[in-house]
Amino acid sequence: MPAVKYVLPAPALDPLYRNGRYKLAGNATKTWLTRLGVALGALVLLYFGLRSVWVERPSQRTELVVWGLVSGEETKGVDAQIREFERRYPHIRVRNLAMGAGSGAMNAQKLLTSIAGEVPPDLVRQDRFTIGDWASRETFVPLDRFLQSPEHNSPKDPWHINPAEYYPATWAEAVYQGKVYAIPDSTDDRLLYWNKDMFRRAGLDPERPPRTWEELEEYTAKLTKRNPDGTFAQIGFIPVITTFTNSWFYLYSWQNGGEFMSPDGRRCTLLNPESKEALQWLTDFYDRIHGAESVMAFASTFQPNEQDPFITGKMAMKVDINSAIRNLGRFGPDLDFGVAPAPVPAARLRQEGRFKGVERYITWSGGYSFAIPVGSRHPDEAWLFIKWMNSLESRRIFNRVQREWNEGQNPPRPYVPEMHANARINEVLFREFVPKGNDPLSVRMREGSQVGLDMMPNAKFRPVTFVGQRLWDEHMRAFEQATGRKLTPEQALARGQRTVQQELDLVFNRAQRPYLNVPLAAGLSVGLVLAAVAGLAFYSLKRDRVAPLLRQEARAGVLFAVPWFIGFFGLVLGPMVASVIFSFCDYDVLHPPRWVGAQNYARMLDDRMLGRAFFNILYLAGIGIPLSILVSLGLAMLLNSKVKGMPAYRTAFYLPSLMPIVAMAVLWLFILNPDSRGEPDLARHPRRLVRAPGPDLAGGRAVVEACIHPHDAVGRGRRDDPLAGRPAGRPAAPV
Repeated sequence: MPAVKYVLPAPALDPLYRNGRYKLAGNATKTWLTRLGVALGALVLLYFGLRSVWVERPSQRTELVVWGLVSGEETKGVDAQIREFERRYPHIRVRNLAMGAGSGAMNAQKLLTSIAGEVPPDLVRQDRFTIGDWASRETFVPLDRFLQSPEHNSPKDPWHINPAEYYPATWAEAVYQGKVYAIPDSTDDRLLYWNKDMFRRAGLDPERPPRTWEELEEYTAKLTKRNPDGTFAQIGFIPVITTFTNSWFYLYSWQNGGEFMSPDGRRCTLLNPESKEALQWLTDFYDRIHGAESVMAFASTFQPNEQDPFITGKMAMKVDINSAIRNLGRFGPDLDFGVAPAPVPAARLRQEGRFKGVERYITWSGGYSFAIPVGSRHPDEAWLFIKWMNSLESRRIFNRVQREWNEGQNPPRPYVPEMHANARINEVLFREFVPKGNDPLSVRMREGSQVGLDMMPNAKFRPVTFVGQRLWDEHMRAFEQATGRKLTPEQALARGQRTVQQELDLVFNRAQRPYLNVPLAAGLSVGLVLAAVAGLAFYSLKRDRVAPLLRQEARAGVLFAVPWFIGFFGLVLGPMVASVIFSFCDYDVLHPPRWVGAQNYARMLDDRMLGRAFFNILYLAGIGIPLSILVSLGLAMLLNSKVKGMPAYRTAFYLPSLMPIVAMAVLWLFILNPDSRGEPDLARHPRRLVRAPGPDLAGGRAVVEACIHPHDAVGRGRRDDPLAGRPAGRPAAPV
């Protein structure tokens, strides 16, 4: 058989042969793709370059950045105030950012970081009891120059801010070391609420609330009922509920004449005879109703709004802030309740001994205020905005818009004005906006609001000090330890006082300590690190002799790893070394560090929580993590075994992780609880679940329908629902 000859095509006839060489068919495509990518990249860079230039162009409007003002369904009036301000001053645009204020308090870490980074907001609305702490750090601008300047605060100005018109407690809380660092804008006080129906059933006079601590004990005993198993069916009174009411150990100590700081602010006086006596009374009170542990277990079942235990008859009396009357009117319109000053020691009521000549009843107030951070770019505009927000005209706009919104809900919500820190403004607003009707609810809300106003001149306020938060924490820890019978009242107060005093001494003795020489410390740290790296490299080369070729490859490898080394030393090792150095310093980010040696470590060893912290770490590392790995591995092996019915087991196992937990929570909430419109429980009227879709999104019945029948629920929401698409957020009650 003749051999077969394969003839290759001539290069001239080969379509892949170009310019003396062969080219792959895809090269042309790759070339065009490369050119297209380069062009697109150039366009993107050009777009962002032009955009940055355009954004950085000076605007004709001044942007006033405000942090801490909540904008939501309960604060429609705030939006109206801002709109009217912008209408009157077209050259100013207000950029309002809540920054976490709607969930309880503005994010302090973000504010501190922005001030340290010299990019703070122009204005902040801050919890007033923290003003002293921020002022001590030199982070807020003293406002005295604005208050005293005829140009900024003329007496003829209708928005004139007059300190004499403010309640003494609210203004004093914004003053630190003789300077005004904030302008109060809201306030509250603590009052006694009592359920008159429960009083009648217990044989008590429904029109006579307890006036003294002794009467409070007597009424509580008559109003407390237990189930056969020993648990509470209802309780007369709970002095302090950290997660529900707004009464704290502060109130009872002040009622008994106690104080927590010395007048000069240099000594903590948590352990004083009056506070010790008050804490002993609280401890004995809990013991009479079977101990703080059983009481708090009962209180842990309390729910807000419609399930408020004061509304549902689980608790006959409570001490709460004046604005709690709004929720009572909204969620318990038929509840027969009264409002009065909180009970006081009998000697105080009778004006005996140390109480001679003092007010018979007192309360304590908190609230918010406006402050200008250091570094604000528009302090004059910020001051103008402060004056506007605190003016009578602005507050009228707020209350009018908010009342209209409340009355437009289904069902209408009763409205009472928010208490302002300015007494003159309150007189006008409460006269114009409190309910005017003669129906029982309007009368109750009107009379209760008046009690709150009447108590404000006798209000106490938390000490203005840079250890305000620490003092708060320690006073509550002392209360919990004493009432829980872990320590005696004297021991608990002494321990808290010692902790606060240590922080006071640290700050007051700060000037005696030398500043840290940062360049020297940084140079020594870099030198030690470089010496360690050089020593390690020398040891490696000395130990492992390599050929010249491998040495060249090693150098090339090190060269390519330089970016990683830069990142490691600059972003990982550098901060670690800096943290070690700062651990020997007193450093608050805003001021240069001062050398304190091992004092921080000594304080750490003296901290009673250190043992618990190390125990938790060891437990997590030695038991928690290994156990979770073993359980996970065991479950994986079980789910992978060949057992009859395994598909069903797998489905049941993975189903909880596949079903949205939020949908399940909303579903059960609307099945078991009455909704905000006062409709009956869905468990008793299941047809309402599909016949009457409620408000959209969060908390809406349309969400429940979508979870149960997604194909039927789409598009069924009521278009006229006033809450549809409402923004989230609600104002937090100041503490």
